[in-house]
Amino acid sequence: MRQRAIACAVALAVSAFAGNASATVSDYLPVGGVLADLDGTPLDGPYSVVFSLYDDVMATTPIWTETYDALDIDDGLFTAYLGTETPLVFGDLILADELWLGVKVGADSEMDRIAIGSVPFAVEAYQCRQVGSLEEGDIQPILSGANQCADGTFLQGWDADGGVSVCDAPEPEIVITDWASDGFTGWTAPYSPTGGFASFIEYRKMGDMVFLRGAGNAGSTHVLAGQTIATLPVGFRPGKGLGFLSLVRCCSDPAGAAYVYISTSGVIYVNDLVVNPGARQFVYFDGVSFSTLP
Repeated sequence: MRQRAIACAVALAVSAFAGNASATVSDYLPVGGVLADLDGTPLDGPYSVVFSLYDDVMATTPIWTETYDALDIDDGLFTAYLGTETPLVFGDLILADELWLGVKVGADSEMDRIAIGSVPFAVEAYQCRQVGSLEEGDIQPILSGANQCADGTFLQGWDADGGVSVCDAPEPEIVITDWASDGFTGWTAPYSPTGGFASFIEYRKMGDMVFLRGAGNAGSTHVLAGQTIATLPVGFRPGKGLGFLSLVRCCSDPAGAAYVYISTSGVIYVNDLVVNPGARQFVYFDGVSFSTLP
């Protein structure tokens, strides 16, 4: 038998499945190349050719092989569609870390292997795209029954068995109110000549925090220890009792100081007069803030 040394330049070609999105992807892998003998003379006519795929350039056993008993070669040029004789399972091929093509002509030894690019991966990706055409009932829900988050919460993690492990609630929206004095009780406005406090104090809320400003006016009398100033409305009361030192003054007279307390029920009262130079009508609340959380 005449021995032939075959020089091969094989180019893997991705088929141009042009057209619209409904076009299907072939189950074949097209291969084209040039075959010539040792002297460079192109082969011509039918030849027995074996194509093999390997998962390593040095592997001794192919993961797929296909034989063409009479592959038509025209002036050295050939085209073969791998998978015509032996079906290709692209889902298995993409599991290989690398893919190499071996070509053997007649009784000659297999030629140097050629690395294969991304064609099988593209075909498998097309198959995955078909999930989009499934009906709702065709897919088994992962989040169902006890394996789901409660209403108003969202999934943050899975356990090792694929079950829901962490559910969390979204961060609440921070609500900011305008400055207001509506809802205060325990005084008359704008001031009381009988010893009550006028409504010059305002409050606003930012999330869980309440801020106060303004002054309570004792009217015709002066601030007294143990005197209730007002009661904050529900929703604007401290989660824990709050005490603070407040400025006490009137007009251009020397200022005094009072220890003011706000209870969890919202009652604001003068706990004690720390510095009392005389009759003073105003208790100031600028800069006072507290949390509504317990």
